[in-house]
Amino acid sequence: MTVRVAVSVEGTTERAFVKEVLQPYLIQRSIYLFPKPMNGNVSLDTIRRDVVALLKNHDYVTTLCDLYGFKGRNGKSAPDLEAEIAEKLGCPKKFIPYVQPHEFEALIFAGPDEAGEVLSAPDLPEKLRRILQDHDDQPERINDGYDTCPSRRLKRECPRYNKVLHGHPILARIGLTRIREKCPRFGAWLTRLEALA
Repeated sequence: MTVRVAVSVEGTTERAFVKEVLQPYLIQRSIYLFPKPMNGNVSLDTIRRDVVALLKNHDYVTTLCDLYGFKGRNGKSAPDLEAEIAEKLGCPKKFIPYVQPHEFEALIFAGPDEAGEVLSAPDLPEKLRRILQDHDDQPERINDGYDTCPSRRLKRECPRYNKVLHGHPILARIGLTRIREKCPRFGAWLTRLEALA
């Protein structure tokens, strides 16, 4: 049985990740993903509007957006926001809310060596490992301060990093097995998607 899943994604980087990394993996389980960008305008109202529309034409709908930059979150955590999103939509059974702590780039910290390879930056892996050590070797704990969010840390250590150009190629090289091991919240979301088959 084929399962059609719309993914309301934050922007072009997340869309590329869904198409180039998640889709080839999940298609083996007859789960087809259809990413729909929010174009960086992530808020409860935007998600509600998008999800309501997407639920009409898909078997399931999920989200992939960052905690960092989520408008009007007022200090809420990723699980708090997921619960609030589901409640705002009336908790439909066909909806799987997911908010990435703290940012999409946290996933890149799951593979310092691969990041260094893709970016041709041999000194980058050690720099990323030092950052990880400060966060118990857990990428999803790298915080969301303006100067300390994962994307700015990565850009500071490797100025040539470009989210759109390098994001999904790095993650493809790391592979979903290691990403889900290093990023348990992401791993739990992927497990829920797998279970739709």
